[in-house]
Amino acid sequence: MTAVFSGHIHAQNIVRGNSCSTPDIASSCFAMTDQGYGVVDLSPARFSYQRHSFNMTHYLTDKEKAELPTENFHQYLAGLFNFTNHTQMSWLYKAVTDRDEQTAITQFIDELNWNFFIGKSNYSEKQKAQLKTNHAYQLIAQKLPEMKNYLDSLLAVNQDSWHLDIDF
Repeated sequence: MTAVFSGHIHAQNIVRGNSCSTPDIASSCFAMTDQGYGVVDLSPARFSYQRHSFNMTHYLTDKEKAELPTENFHQYLAGLFNFTNHTQMSWLYKAVTDRDEQTAITQFIDELNWNFFIGKSNYSEKQKAQLKTNHAYQLIAQKLPEMKNYLDSLLAVNQDSWHLDIDF
C-alpha cells in the first residue's frame, strides 16, 4: 500500500482516482484554518486516516484570550483566513463596484474557500446544484469568470477529505 502525504496547498484534500490509484492526502494549514491534523492508523490489514481539529482555546491563558478579538480561537482563525483572502481579492472590488454585490460575492467565496481548506467541500449533487443557483454564484459567473472557474474546481471535489480507509 502506498500513500502520499503533502501539505503545500494548505488545504485538507484527499485525491484518489482517475489518473493515479495512490491516494494523496494533503493536510490543512494548522495556523490558518481550524487547526486540522491527521491521524494514521496502520495495521497489517488496513490503512486508516482520520482528520481531527485541535482546539487551542483550552490551552490559552486568560491574558492570551483577552488579546484575541474573540474568545473562540477557531473563530479568530476563520476571521484571519477571510481577512487574508479579502486582501488577496482586492481586484474583485475594482471589477464589482456595487457594495451589496461585493458583500454577497465575498461571503459566498469565503464559505466555499473555508470549506475547501478544512476539507468540507464534498458537497452532494443537490448541494452543488443549490450553490450554483445562488445569486452570488450567478453574479460571479457573470462578472468574474476566472473566479467562477476557481469555485467550480472547489465544487469538483467528489470524495470525503477527512477520512480514508484502505483494506489490504
